[in-house]
This record gives sequence, structure tokens and C-alpha cells, in this order.
Amino acid sequence: MATLLIRADASPSIGTGHIMRCLALAQAWQEYSQGSPVVFVTADNVPALEARLVDEGILIEHLSAARGSTEDALDTARLAHAHAAEWIVADGYQFDAEYQCSLKQHGFRLLSVDDYGHAAHYCCDLLLNQNISAQEDWYGSRGPYTKLLLGTGYALLRREFLARRSWTREISPKARRILVTMGGADPAEATERALDAVELLEEVDFEVKMVIGAANRQRQVLSRRAKESRIPVEVVGPATGMPEMMAWADIAISAAGGTLWELLFMQVPTIAISIAANQGPAARRLGELGATISFDLESLNSADLAHVIQRLIHSDSMRTRMATGGRKIVDGNGASRVVHALKGNQGLSLRKAELSDSRLLWEWANDAEVRRASFHQESIAWETHVKWLNAKLNDSGTMLFIAEHDSMPVGQIRYETSGVEALVSISLDRKIRGKGFSSTFMRLGSQQVFLKTKVEIIHAYIRPDNRGSIRAFQSAGFQASGSLVVHGTEALHFIQQREALNAGNH
Repeated sequence: MATLLIRADASPSIGTGHIMRCLALAQAWQEYSQGSPVVFVTADNVPALEARLVDEGILIEHLSAARGSTEDALDTARLAHAHAAEWIVADGYQFDAEYQCSLKQHGFRLLSVDDYGHAAHYCCDLLLNQNISAQEDWYGSRGPYTKLLLGTGYALLRREFLARRSWTREISPKARRILVTMGGADPAEATERALDAVELLEEVDFEVKMVIGAANRQRQVLSRRAKESRIPVEVVGPATGMPEMMAWADIAISAAGGTLWELLFMQVPTIAISIAANQGPAARRLGELGATISFDLESLNSADLAHVIQRLIHSDSMRTRMATGGRKIVDGNGASRVVHALKGNQGLSLRKAELSDSRLLWEWANDAEVRRASFHQESIAWETHVKWLNAKLNDSGTMLFIAEHDSMPVGQIRYETSGVEALVSISLDRKIRGKGFSSTFMRLGSQQVFLKTKVEIIHAYIRPDNRGSIRAFQSAGFQASGSLVVHGTEALHFIQQREALNAGNH
């Protein structure tokens, strides 16, 4: 099985964000590739993070070379050869043009994770910047083969957050629970600045959870401050319980790093503080959109911050707008999209359908060409469609995916499962038909069905005059299996078996 090798570090000075977002990518790789190995290569790390990686079934290799040095690149390439890595992921500002080109010269495909255009040139195959502020012109100097993955459509969220896809925040008339989280290290000591502001609030009928990261050197100071506070302040540990803490919070005060994308996904009204220069553009853009209220740490005044917290506490309308906007900016499918890009799927990916997709699904279903190809050719009423979709989303035997091209929804693929068998149907938006993408979507869908269910065989029934669909299913690996009558109409029968698909993927 192909290995993903990730080169990233964590320490009190650089924080833990590089490791934690790469963990999300590692989880998506393992899920997509049915447990394919992931190796983290690190020159600096934090024991608590290493334990988390080991718990995830990830192998850790340590380097003694200086971060980003020639020796670092050589040792990383040696380890990639030893582990038969399919891709190397380099996440860190020390991995400059020379470092990237060295890995490429050793014959590896490379994904570079970036936040602000730190390198003079990019030699990577894929360049990922998950920030809302990412701009193509930051990467003008890059290889002709380098593909850009830019924006929050690629935000890397760990598995524990994705379990909250269907969760919706309830906004209380008055906020009473405040979460303070400044990343894994907080070298700027922003946690204490936030606590200063909270202490200035007039109210006392609220409570605070203060997250102290695994690499935070101020643990003792902050713990003492919490005990001495006139308000209830609970000191909590990092990482593992973050979705629950975010669900608990009415308001968050957070560093404007990777945690911000998690908070937006969890619909938490957030005050974002830029504690490093590279966080500023994303924080300011989110502030302009009204998704967060943003501050720069250098100009942060405790009284001003307290005033904003006070406003949020009493404005349920403001908190509602911020919560609603968050999930629109970060939908939780970023890691999956990146893995699809690593696997060379032409910018194509699948995600689970949600109730918010109702209108798109209805429009696709009522497209004239789709109705002609269907065994039931009557138009579908909106009320009928909504009732049907609610039933399908709550049916454990149905797997309904939205097909995406470069993060834009372009169609649907549905599997009705029963025991070891499944029935597939697919329809694409007219703007993408005829471009050869149907077969890739079906292969991606079949992989998910065989990975997540006990299905051994997938059936497809196609009208004989639907030549485009016949070619697409054959290209996706389906085999002809005679004909039969479906709802009074002759249909060609195609099948795809688990063993045949797995053989084709190796």
C-alpha cells in the first residue's frame, strides 16, 4: 500500500499547528486508502503530540539535522525511499525553494503546505494554502507542473470535527460560556491578554474554559491566574476534546491560526487575534466578511477587547450572523479534497450530501436530459423531493454523495445498499457532461461503498439508448451482465465487483 510521508515540526517556538493540520490530512489519507501507512518525520516535536500520532496508527521518524537544511532534505528523501512513499508533504516555513527542489530531484511527488508565500520559488507538484486570504499571485514563481489548492475549500479538519457535520448551533439570548484558545504554544502570551480582558467585564454570571496547548510554557502562570480569578475559569488540556468544547462555547477568543477554521466549522462566534504576521491577512478578510471580529495582537487593548466581548454577550443577532456564516466558509470537506488531488482525480471529489443541497439536487433531478434517461420520466415536485431527501439522508442503507469539480458541486451519485449488494444512480450538471468525469466519480463512489460497507457487488441499470452512460460505466470498470425489464422498460444490466475494483487500483 502506498505511504504518505509528512515532514512537519512542533515546538514551543513554532507551535503545534503544522502537526495538527497534517494529522487531518493523514486521517483522510488513511480513510481514502483503506488504512495505507502514514509516516511523520520530525526534527522537533512535543511528547503529547507524538502520543496522539501513535494512537492514530502513525509511525514517527526523528531527524537530527537542522530544520530546513540540506541534510534535512537528504534524510527526509532517504526515509521516503525506505518507506516507499507515494507523496511527501512538507509543512513548515523553513522548507524553502532549495529544500523543495532537492526532494523533487530525488524523484518524489511533493505537496507543499503554505500560509503566505514564504518561498522565493515553488518546486512542488501541489501547493496548498487553506486560508481565505490565499492569492494566486503570491505563487507567481512556481514550476509549470505546480497545481494550486487555495482557499478554505481545502481547510484541513480532523476526524473528530467531521462527526459534527449535521450539528447546528443554538444561539442563546445571552452568551454565558467563553472559550479561550491561543494554539498549541502561544509564544506571544496572548492567552493572558485575553484573560485580562475577560476580567474587565461587568458581568460575573458566565464561565470560561481556557485551553492551554501542549507546548505552552506558561501553564503554571495561567493555572495560577485561573485560580485567582473572580469568575469561574477552568483550565483544560489541548486537542482531544476540542469539538466538545467548541460546541459548549457561546463565544470564542482565539488565535487566528488553524483553530480558526475549526471554530468557523463549529459555528462559534469568534474574536480572532492575529498573534503572528502571517495570520493577519486571513483574520482581516474574515473581519471584512463579518464572520469574525478581528484584532492584531500588537494593537490589542484589553479594554477594547472587553468592550467587544460585552457586545457579543448581549447581541444574539450578531452571534447568529457569525455562526451562520462560519459553516458557509468551512464545510469540512477540505482534507478529502486534498487527498483526491494527491490521488490525481482531476480536481474531482465526493462529499456526503446534506439537507442544504436540496435545491441543487432538485434542479439536477428535473433536468430534461436526466428525466429522459430515467425509468421514471415525470417531473418531480419540490415537496415530493424534500420529503424524499429527508428520508434518504436518514436511511442507513443509502449513501448519497455530491460530486465536486474544483470544490464546486456538479452532480450527485447515490447508492442504495442491501446486504452485499448495492444499486447505483448518477446525474451530473449539464455544464460538466461529456468531459469524461462520470467514470472518475463512479470509481470514487465505488471505493467509498466497498470501504465503508459489506457490499460485494454494485448494480447499474441503463436505458439502451443512453450511450454516454454506457461508455461511462464501462470506463469505470462495470461489466455488462445481460438485460432485463425495469419499470416496464428494457434496461441493460452492468455490475462492478469489489475484487475487480481492488485489482484495478493496484
